[in-house]
Amino acid sequence: MIDKRLMRLPGMRTIMTMLAGLALVQAFVILGQGHFLAAGIVHAWQRKPLTGIWVFVIGFAVAYTLRQFITWIRNVIAERFARKTAGNLQRQLLAKVYALGPAEAATEGTGNLVTMALDGIPETQNYIELILNKILNMMIIPWVLLVYIFMQQHLTGIALLIMFPVIILFMIILLRRPR
Repeated sequence: MIDKRLMRLPGMRTIMTMLAGLALVQAFVILGQGHFLAAGIVHAWQRKPLTGIWVFVIGFAVAYTLRQFITWIRNVIAERFARKTAGNLQRQLLAKVYALGPAEAATEGTGNLVTMALDGIPETQNYIELILNKILNMMIIPWVLLVYIFMQQHLTGIALLIMFPVIILFMIILLRRPR
C-alpha cells in the first residue's frame, strides 16, 4: 500500500507522471512481445518454412530488448529520485535535531534519533525506489492488456475482468502467514 504522505514529497507528481508514461509505453511493448511470440508459435505449428519465423524472432527480440531498456530507465529514474528525496529528508531531520538542541535529543533518546537517521532514511529510500514502479505497473499494465484482450475477444475480456479480483484475493490469502 502506498503511503499518502509520499504524494506530498517535492517532485513526486512529476516523477509519477514520467514513470506512468513509461509504464504505458511498456504495456504496449509487452503487447508487441506477446504478439510476436504468439505469431511465431502459430507459424511453427502450421509447419511453414522456418525461414519465415525469423521475422517473429527478431520482432520478439526487439520488443524484449525495448522492454528491458524501459525497465532500466524507470529504475534509474526512481533510484535517483529516491536518493535525492532521502538526502533531503536526512538533512531536514538533522536540521530539526540541531534546532531542538541536546535537551530534546536526550528526551527523545539519542539511540532513537541515530537509528532513525542511519536506518530509517535508507529504508525510506528503498521504499520509495521500489514502490513507485511496482504500484504504477499494477495500476497501468493489466488494464492496457485487459482492454486489448477485450477488443480481441469479448468473452475472454469479461472472464479476465471477473478473475482479476479473485486472483488478488487468492494472493492475499496465500501471502498471509500464521503468527
